[in-house]
Amino acid sequence: MTPQEAFVGMELPPLKAEPITRKTLALFAGASGDHQPTHIDIDAAKAKGRKDVIAHGMLMMAYLGRLLTDWVPQERIRSYKVRFVAMTPVHAVPTCAGRIVAIEEGLATLELSITLSEATVVLKGEAVVDLRPAHAKEQAADGAKPELHTGAGVMPSPLVIAQQGSFAVGGTVLRQPGHYDSTRIDPQGQTLHGDHAFVTYQVPVDARPYPLVFVHGNSQFSKTWQTTPDGREGFQNIFLRRRFSTYLVDSPRRGAAGRSTEPAALTPTPNDQFWFDVFRVGLWPDYFPGVQFARDPQVLDQYFRQITPDTGPFDVHVVSEAMAALFNRIGSAILVSHSQGGGVGWFTAMKSANVRAIVSYEPGSNFPFPDGQVPAPLPSAGGPFGAVGVDLHAFNQLTKIPIALFYGDFIPEVPSENLGQDQWRVRLAMARQWAAVVNQHGGDATVIRLPDLGLHGNTHFPFSDLNNIEVAHEMQKFLAAKGLY
Repeated sequence: MTPQEAFVGMELPPLKAEPITRKTLALFAGASGDHQPTHIDIDAAKAKGRKDVIAHGMLMMAYLGRLLTDWVPQERIRSYKVRFVAMTPVHAVPTCAGRIVAIEEGLATLELSITLSEATVVLKGEAVVDLRPAHAKEQAADGAKPELHTGAGVMPSPLVIAQQGSFAVGGTVLRQPGHYDSTRIDPQGQTLHGDHAFVTYQVPVDARPYPLVFVHGNSQFSKTWQTTPDGREGFQNIFLRRRFSTYLVDSPRRGAAGRSTEPAALTPTPNDQFWFDVFRVGLWPDYFPGVQFARDPQVLDQYFRQITPDTGPFDVHVVSEAMAALFNRIGSAILVSHSQGGGVGWFTAMKSANVRAIVSYEPGSNFPFPDGQVPAPLPSAGGPFGAVGVDLHAFNQLTKIPIALFYGDFIPEVPSENLGQDQWRVRLAMARQWAAVVNQHGGDATVIRLPDLGLHGNTHFPFSDLNNIEVAHEMQKFLAAKGLY
């Protein structure tokens, strides 16, 4: 267990014990030396006004201890205390539960309880568990500050993968009329397979039921979700450690899915500084104060090198068709999108019922409203930003799943001359209008500003920012609240 795997709000796998029988109490009395009659002598129990014998308090405490040691080795438990709330009668069926309520400097505080089948809480407790890797605990023992974040040069615990692989999905085939002649180089009678998505996947041991499907944004590819520019683990590994299968998509006409059926002109155009501004790292050449981005020229070099071009015109319908084919292949899953991929996600969910939920980071394109309810374009320093209309039946597919839209920091509430910041002001405003319409039609869409959760300094890429573990916690809390983990 590591800080990447644990998060505030995380619930331990519950432990449901066998019914407590008279034999159970007799064996515990012999093992513990606690032979008080109230636990083993029904007549003595009735003499005290009880209907029957009751379980030993230390037996119940032992059940709760087993909940902890089923989760972590005993040596990681730093403290454990309980309070007895009610008596546990013989024949009761106790269920032990635990939830992380705080994580500080690698130490997790848990709330514990035991509940009987009729919902009676008989015991409440608290434990502190050490989540730090061995080297960090040694540093703490020496008085040094432990390293809590996995960065370049720090080895994380091993990942155990049950399956991994890759495949192409969706797409179309162009066919040139004529007859193929192997002695000539021309397209006559030949085919072109293109406009598919390329998917890499990993399945951890004991995977959770719903995989995560990650789709990137504009000028990006699957690298978005992998190792961060400063060398830390990205969302792919963070959620693999939390036992989610991951499917990383290169969308049609991008990255490893670059074979397009439409032409495109690729003209090298210097624009790194434009993206620095648009992605809200700062206003070139200055970083925003408190930005969650490492101020290191090598990090910035890696950041710019994950920008990649379209090999054909972006088409939300082409991309969402390939995404829907992916969901139809793998079954029910959770779609995690970014930026331009937000629009891809909405249209994918309208085409495949296998999308069980959407978590979208800073969606900024193709917000679909029911025909007749499309709002007017919103003016910004970079030009007007509009939405699209869709058939009401298609739109209603979005009202059947939970949707979370996360936005980072440095988004102004009032118009700004800066093109990068101002375009996110209007996109956030459109997202709020869209979520309101989804909810008016009976949906469950929530727009969440990370600063409102106490997470400050996030760029357009919260999932690869310096606080991406905390950002991941918020995503998993959302999934847990919707029963999807």
